[in-house]
Amino acid sequence: MSIPNIIAFCGPMGSGKDSYGTTYKNFINSKNLIHYSFATPLKEELNQIVKLIKKNKLDSDEKLSKQSKKLNTSKNELQELIIILSEELNTNPDLNFFTDRSINIRKALQYWGTTVRRTQDINYWVKKARIFLENKIFIGDLVYITDARFSNECNLIRDLGGVLVYLEAPERERIKRIELRDGITPKKELLNHPSEIEIQSYPDFNIKINTVENNDLLQNIKKIIKRWDLNISSFLFTIFKFYVIIFLLKLEVKTKWNIHIII
Repeated sequence: MSIPNIIAFCGPMGSGKDSYGTTYKNFINSKNLIHYSFATPLKEELNQIVKLIKKNKLDSDEKLSKQSKKLNTSKNELQELIIILSEELNTNPDLNFFTDRSINIRKALQYWGTTVRRTQDINYWVKKARIFLENKIFIGDLVYITDARFSNECNLIRDLGGVLVYLEAPERERIKRIELRDGITPKKELLNHPSEIEIQSYPDFNIKINTVENNDLLQNIKKIIKRWDLNISSFLFTIFKFYVIIFLLKLEVKTKWNIHIII
C-alpha cells in the first residue's frame, strides 16, 4: 500500500477535518506519521502574548510600544488583540490556544493569523510551514494536516506532492456539529471570515467528500488511500512504458531492425 507523504483534510469549520485526521492517523498507525497544523506557530505566538498580558508587560503605553516592536506589529494591532484576549481571560484565566475552544479564541486566531500576519505577508505562515514540511519529507516522515484554509497553503501541499481532500457539509450541519462539539453557536462574522470562505472556492482538490451523504469515515479513508495507490501505480507504469520505448528506439537505431511494438 502506497501512502502519500502529505495529506491535508480541508474545509470550513465543522466540516470534519479533525475527525478525518484522527481516523487517518489510527488507520495508518505509523510512528513516522505526524500531525502538522498551519496554526501551530500562530498558537505559539498567541500563547506568548497571553503570558505577556499575565506578567503585566502590556499594561502601559511604553510597554505596549516596546513589545509591538519585538513582535513586528503596530501598537494598534496589538491593542486590538489584547481586547479580545482580555475578554477571554476574564472567564478563562488558564487560556491555552492549543487546548481551548471558544468564540473569542476563534476571533483571536482569525484576527492575528489573517488580519495582522497575512496582511504583513500573505505567505507569513506558508514560509514557516514549508521549512517544517520539507525537513519532515527529507527524513522520510509522513504528515497529515487538518487546517489548510487558504489557496497558498493548498498550493504548498500540492508543490510538495501532497494530497488535498475537501470535506463538504451544508452550513446548518456544520453549525450543529460545532454546537455539539464546542457548546457554542458560531456567528455569521466567524462563518464568513476569509479563513473560512477562501478554501471553498479552491479549484484543485484531489478528492471531494460530502461528509453528510458519505459519513463512514474509515471507508472514506480507505477509498482515498486506494485512489492514491492506483494513481501512483498508473504513474509508475507510465514511466516504465516511457523507458521501454526509449530503449526500443535506441535498439532499433543501433541494429537497423524494423521494430513495431504497441504499448
